[in-house]
Amino acid sequence: MIYLDNAASTKISEEARDVMLHAMSEYYANPSSLHDEGIKAKKALNIARKSIAECLHVPRKSIIFTGSGTEANNHAIKGLFNAGHIDTIITSTIEHHSVMHAVKTLESRGANRIFLPVNQEGYLDLEKLDRALETNKNCLVSIIYANNETGTVQDIKSIHELVKKHDAFLHLDMVQVPLHLPINLETLNCDFASFSAHKFHGPRGVGILYAKDLTLLNPIIDGGQHEFNKRAGTENLPAIMAMATALENTVSSVKERETKNKITSTYFLEQLKKANIDFHLNGPNLDQARITSTLNIGFKHEDAQSLSFGLNQQGIYVTLGSACDSESVEPSHVLKAMKIPEDYIHGSLRFSLSHETSKKDIDDVVNALKKLIK
Repeated sequence: MIYLDNAASTKISEEARDVMLHAMSEYYANPSSLHDEGIKAKKALNIARKSIAECLHVPRKSIIFTGSGTEANNHAIKGLFNAGHIDTIITSTIEHHSVMHAVKTLESRGANRIFLPVNQEGYLDLEKLDRALETNKNCLVSIIYANNETGTVQDIKSIHELVKKHDAFLHLDMVQVPLHLPINLETLNCDFASFSAHKFHGPRGVGILYAKDLTLLNPIIDGGQHEFNKRAGTENLPAIMAMATALENTVSSVKERETKNKITSTYFLEQLKKANIDFHLNGPNLDQARITSTLNIGFKHEDAQSLSFGLNQQGIYVTLGSACDSESVEPSHVLKAMKIPEDYIHGSLRFSLSHETSKKDIDDVVNALKKLIK
């Protein structure tokens, strides 16, 4: 098996799995209960929150645990709007659906929404962002830091300067970031940031919302007073503890991992060229601002669904660079927004490598593609 779908979900690490299994039997009490077992669980929850906050370089009380990165994105956007702090939401045409759909939902409730264009490499048009901020008041800018389909990393420093110049709020979808880039939220100085554990070798079903000022957010789930009165529902303590372990391990080795990823990705593109396969790298070159292990590759005059099926039959697991429905395959909204050439867009696949991907794996993938591409 060659698993090249790590941008969708990573394999849980042994350390995170062991912590989770131990917590399931050791910390079974509700952290909100006032008896000794509940207090023990609460202490474990606080330790995990402190660990995560230290990894992200923020105060402990700025961390809210969620059920996913999707929930974290929704909470940042809807919670700020529901509290009456924003009228306009500015985002890009290449956002994750959890952001795009949340913005469209709020539009139906009276919010002004602006989707800004990107260039062919997926970088945001900063001049248009400046103009949008200039002509609108009470704005939230919500941007995907590193794109989940192409790996494009935005110029967050310049975006932040524009946002603060116009006294707006900044939310960063950082779900794809921890495994690949160093994180320091204190230096970034964003207002909100979203993360998801299963993107960095933690368990599924748990995420993080960072909020510099929790008082700005209204809850989007009604219930008890959990998570500083911002997210009702008993905390998933075993998953949270496993997430903390996974994040600790991730941030301690991120530079070494990404160095290896770049070497493997470079080798992949070189081998495709040597095999005389006609392809187009959708997104920036490997020496530009990007996640090097997320390669969205368009194969000329090919059908992505057929290629994916053929690779799957050979034990190679990748993701279509398009969204499917029951009757047709339409190009991804991200690739459409980037104006990927027509000859390549319908044959686009996402290969998301990991630090465990070997050159032997790449050779096997290229040989499989040579057989499938006529």
